[in-house]
Amino acid sequence: MQDIQVHNWLQRIANLESLLDATDTGIMIIDLDRKVRFINDRAHKLLGYNVDEVYGERCNLIAQTSDCENNCPLTRTLTTGKEVRNEEMIYTSKDNRRFQAQTSIVTLYDEDGNIIAGAELFRDITEIKMLEEQVQGRYSFASIIGKSHQMQEIYRLIEEVAPTDASVLIQGESGTGKELIAEAIHGYSHRKEKEFVKVNSSAFPEGLLESELFGHVKGSFTGAYQDKKGKFEIADGGTLFLDEIGEMSPLLQVKLLRVLQDGELQRVGENKVRNVNVRVITATNKDLKKAIADKEFREDLFYRLNVVPIYVPPLRERRVDIPLLVNHFIKKFNRTTKDKYIERLAPPSLDILMKYNFPGNVRELENIVEYAYIRCNCPVIEPAHLPTELLEDDSPADNGDTIDHIVRSEKPIDVMERVIIERVLMEENWAYRNAARRLGMSRTTLWRKVKDMNINPPPGIK
Repeated sequence: MQDIQVHNWLQRIANLESLLDATDTGIMIIDLDRKVRFINDRAHKLLGYNVDEVYGERCNLIAQTSDCENNCPLTRTLTTGKEVRNEEMIYTSKDNRRFQAQTSIVTLYDEDGNIIAGAELFRDITEIKMLEEQVQGRYSFASIIGKSHQMQEIYRLIEEVAPTDASVLIQGESGTGKELIAEAIHGYSHRKEKEFVKVNSSAFPEGLLESELFGHVKGSFTGAYQDKKGKFEIADGGTLFLDEIGEMSPLLQVKLLRVLQDGELQRVGENKVRNVNVRVITATNKDLKKAIADKEFREDLFYRLNVVPIYVPPLRERRVDIPLLVNHFIKKFNRTTKDKYIERLAPPSLDILMKYNFPGNVRELENIVEYAYIRCNCPVIEPAHLPTELLEDDSPADNGDTIDHIVRSEKPIDVMERVIIERVLMEENWAYRNAARRLGMSRTTLWRKVKDMNINPPPGIK
């Protein structure tokens, strides 16, 4: 019966064959046994197979995609009835040519409403993607997501510093992705085959942190039942990432300075000097220069660590990256969640996120998207799916002046002009040409106003 129903569908399609062959979208009809029953002219050209080569063959032998094994969209659709819309996948043709395509899967039903086949529609977007990359620059580097000016500069710094052994100090608020940057530096370095070891300096009391970093010998303290290597020895030849370095005690700062200067350490309770070859990358959300002034952090250690500084801006200073990050997280949850597929965020939902200040930065945004993903049972995340506190949040985006405050100021028109200029510059990532166009003035006029008003860009933007 299923074959008869599929045959009837194919008879209908035959009447439209010339129309289907004229489209730039490849189309295949695949039955429940995953066998190809129809292929249009565009699919034949993209995949390199003739009609007589594909008929009756299993679809994964004809349309070999990056998702065939673990996340087959056709299987998802035929199993759940939920259609796939515009997923991006890599296809491999008969002659091993790879191309990127945008794929949709729709279901075909019999007269009783039973699924009898699936239609796979795919469009080659390889050239479009290449043009996007040329025009817009990189959207990601390793696992770091962002197309803003600040993130492009970070990508360049990673590429420049990774091949060296220079110490790197990564500064930024909690949740901005400092660890990802450290991992990227290690991953692009000549040490990438060796260990990448992470230690959070604030997670241990002073005594335990010393043992964690430098190791100890049996009997050196209560509970030291055997010799133990420290993280420096484990990372020998590789990279040690010390997070929250600003929380390290003065005593351990001295010991750390010795390792950086001489490559030598001693385990707790041992006089033997051991040599290690470790690249040290550190991170902090504290102002270390203030800590130096307050006698809480050694100045000589700071200059040892701060050979190459990398500043990671908070998410509120690079709002242009929010839509990109949202899409990244939605795709991530689509890959790891069975029987569920979310297409996108509704424009009103995105508006809410664009106005929010994200005190928890990228980490908080990921949590928000995950919450909305769990709550959402339709293809589009609406405002009702977002956390309640976002819908109730009435704090102003950025840290700008409110209208009431502006009106009460001495020169409200001047203050309003400054607020508008700062806001537009921020939204345009401090690209003067784009900001000037939106403000209806020349770049020269905008530059002069910025100088006269003493408006300064956030750290990381020149």
